[in-house]
Amino acid sequence: MIDYHIHTAFSEDSDMDMDMAVTTAIQRNLSEIAITDHMDHDYQSPDITFELDTVKYFQTLEEVKERYSSKIRIVKGVELGLQPHILDWCREFTAQNSFDFIIGSIHTVQKQDLYSQFTRGKSKTQCYAEYLSDMYTCVKGFDDFSVLGHFDVIRRYIEDPDKSFPLGDYLDITEEIFKLLIHKGKGIEINTSGLRYSLDSTSPPLEFIQRFKDLGGEIITIGSDAHAPEQIGLGLDIALEMAKSAGFKYVATFSKGIPQFNKIA
Repeated sequence: MIDYHIHTAFSEDSDMDMDMAVTTAIQRNLSEIAITDHMDHDYQSPDITFELDTVKYFQTLEEVKERYSSKIRIVKGVELGLQPHILDWCREFTAQNSFDFIIGSIHTVQKQDLYSQFTRGKSKTQCYAEYLSDMYTCVKGFDDFSVLGHFDVIRRYIEDPDKSFPLGDYLDITEEIFKLLIHKGKGIEINTSGLRYSLDSTSPPLEFIQRFKDLGGEIITIGSDAHAPEQIGLGLDIALEMAKSAGFKYVATFSKGIPQFNKIA
């Protein structure tokens, strides 16, 4: 089992010590994890910031990797928040810092955070359309990431009680995004956090994963998006079965930005 999306106290929305994250993963018989703390430059929120202290982060990661090297493989990752107006900054950040694995995620739209600003007073249709538009711009204009994170995370925050995301209603732009990812040699993740956020599916659901595969996608990772010890590894068995159902024979891991393909049993 591999968990490629874990946050620690280096992310402001988590209190989990990195050592605790690793020991929990070992206890749950995970063979490999990626620590992917948040870096969201110019995150427009009145309540929280996601500026990563890379010096302390790298130092702690290396210490933890050395301490547990005989028990688990730990990958140096980051979840990089993408916005159209900061793509040059993101390029500089990735050029200056060496990561094994980078999740590119959309956490803001039109310079507003999804949680408390962007979705307020908007219809579900408007939220989804504008979210996907920003995602397309970022994927088209930026190359320095490994996979696109939680494709439909916007569902968590809309005001509509119906939080479904019908692929058919947004098929054209979704396919364009998937084609860009495939052309650039990028992947998507199956993020299991949707199962605990009462979305009744992973993020994204199976139909999106299937469409990505049908268009020629080959790179897929699985991750819990854990922010606390009890969330580490949750739903990974479900994610693997979904990947198999969609036709994937391998799940990707990364080293120095290069995907490695691990056969799904």
